[in-house]
Amino acid sequence: MFDVGFWELAFIGLIGLIVLGPERLPKVARQVGLWVGRARRQLSSFTSELEREANLGDIRREFDSARQQFGQQKDNIESEVGQFRDDLSQSASSSPGSRGGRNHFRRARQNSPSAGGGSASSAGSGTDAGAADGDNDSDSETR
Repeated sequence: MFDVGFWELAFIGLIGLIVLGPERLPKVARQVGLWVGRARRQLSSFTSELEREANLGDIRREFDSARQQFGQQKDNIESEVGQFRDDLSQSASSSPGSRGGRNHFRRARQNSPSAGGGSASSAGSGTDAGAADGDNDSDSETR
């Protein structure tokens, strides 16, 4: 900021010695040193505050862009869920005699050949038994 060299400081000290005298010069020099220290601390505090504000602005911009991206993703998901609901309601209303998608699924499962024509609970137990047989076969192959 100020380019003060040795000769400038020596000249200021000589003028101070002449004007203030040898008794008051050490006290004044001490006070000037304290004021310069305070000024440096204030300047350092001010610059660190400005740096924090600049970093905070960057963080705010990043946060806002992330919030905007999340909002777009949310809108996309909501529109896809809405389309899925519309498709599901259309498929449920288009099948004759069905009272809803769940009943239609149960009827299709009961009539499927893997279910054995039984109820949903017997179809579940049939697949469990088949899975257990599959496990035994794989165990016998490894032995």
